[in-house]
Amino acid sequence: MEKAEALWRSRVQAEKEEAARRRRQAEVEAARAELARLEQERSPDIDNEVRRVVLCRLQDDAATVASEPTKVCSAGCGVVLDRTEFSKKQWSARAVRRCVACMKACVEPKLCTHGKGAFDCAACIAIVKREAEAEAEA
Repeated sequence: MEKAEALWRSRVQAEKEEAARRRRQAEVEAARAELARLEQERSPDIDNEVRRVVLCRLQDDAATVASEPTKVCSAGCGVVLDRTEFSKKQWSARAVRRCVACMKACVEPKLCTHGKGAFDCAACIAIVKREAEAEAEA
């Protein structure tokens, strides 16, 4: 009788473990599906490198607010720099500007689909911000 009861308990325990494993597997699959859905909802117009830089800048908005004016290099670096890092022509440029270092290295500016510098396009920044907020809520 004890043998049958022990066998029954081990079988019940195995069924519980199998059910828990299936639940975990279903949770992982649901998380993967949600991640795939979020990836599909992202704007295809925004380059992944640009998205990362803009997200970092959005997170550091409070830290980057300075008393002296700064602008963003539209070329490869995408860094927020002050006036001394740009030539007079590049500082006064509206849509696309490159810092002195990127100009010396002959780095071409990255343009978004709106025809502006990808790192400081207000429309692209708004899209990335909206996507980041949606991902944070999910």
